[in-house]
Amino acid sequence: MSQDDIRRQIVGRGIPLPGNDIDTDRILPGRYLKNVTFEGLEAHVLADDRREKPDHPFDQARYRGATILVVGLNFGCGSSREQAPEALRRWGIRGVVGESFAEIFFGNCTALGLPCLTASAEDAGWLMPAAVRQPEREILLDVENHLVRGGFLNQSLTTTRAHMVRAVFEGVAYNTRWMHQHVERFVKSRLDNINFVGGGAQSSLWCQILADVLDRTIRQMEEPRLANARGAALIAAVALGRLRWEDIPGRTRFAATYEPNPDNRATYDELFTEFLNIYKNNKQMYARLNGSR
Repeated sequence: MSQDDIRRQIVGRGIPLPGNDIDTDRILPGRYLKNVTFEGLEAHVLADDRREKPDHPFDQARYRGATILVVGLNFGCGSSREQAPEALRRWGIRGVVGESFAEIFFGNCTALGLPCLTASAEDAGWLMPAAVRQPEREILLDVENHLVRGGFLNQSLTTTRAHMVRAVFEGVAYNTRWMHQHVERFVKSRLDNINFVGGGAQSSLWCQILADVLDRTIRQMEEPRLANARGAALIAAVALGRLRWEDIPGRTRFAATYEPNPDNRATYDELFTEFLNIYKNNKQMYARLNGSR
């Protein structure tokens, strides 16, 4: 495995930290924030919890050397102290996996190079008990799987060029939906009225496909290829005092708005589920095919 692969994947034994809403004051109590450096913070990770619970996982010999922290819902909530993820990192944690994370904590971890991966309720339901029962078991966090490849599936003799072009559009939309649902879970809000920019936004067909697959309103920008240049110009206008930030939305122009077609909802929901299944079922095959290339 190359050094590049190592940065994309994190492998280590898991250490379970059961419970939801574990806040940053529990991760690192406030009385340990007096130092001007991060030196020695690792000694105080979960200090109060460990004092109250002598058999705390962080004090059990069987979890010594574990690097993957397995947590529950809303981990890292509370104050924004960056010392909390820093203390975990210095203790030896190299990755965190759980159902959800507090937004600021997630951002602080990302800035430190400490990836936080979300797991579905189903996956989290077996991962936490597995870490408790099998402390010697290794967990792989696939931060970025660069071995996966794209392709066309389920073709037949009746498949046309138009079908394949549409499949490309829909494939990009499915991947966008996959990312979008995690972003919404992260910000704890429904993100609608999505502005579509770039060359692809010139296609009314693609705009409608995105609206149908994401089940969100898509707003097609006027001259979408110029969005980056216009954005830079608007930022410059604010810096020069010609505009205020609150003036910018009023200067945004849309060519058209695309609403999800309810007649396509069930079909796209079914196909999106299969899109995820294709990835899960084939990623080991892609690893075998592409792992040495």
